Amino acid sequence: MQPFSYILADHPRGRNQYDEAGLAVGFWAGLEELEQLQGFDRTFEPACDDLTRERKYEGWRQVLSYQLKDQINHQ
Repeated sequence: MQPFSYILADHPRGRNQYDEAGLAVGFWAGLEELEQLQGFDRTFEPACDDLTRERKYEGWRQVLSYQLKDQINHQ
């Protein structure tokens, strides 16, 4: 499944082949090692036209706003 940010992109986006989370657990020695391994395992092309992209983005913003308000009200 495509990440939502890739669906909303207006230009092709690559997904890193190597996971940066490995830095936190010591899998990669450091950023230098990870930078040497950079490469894309998949490229996502824009999935929708500008109008559809704007509608989806606005819907996402509304959902996020509702979720944040709900969390604040339950504190």
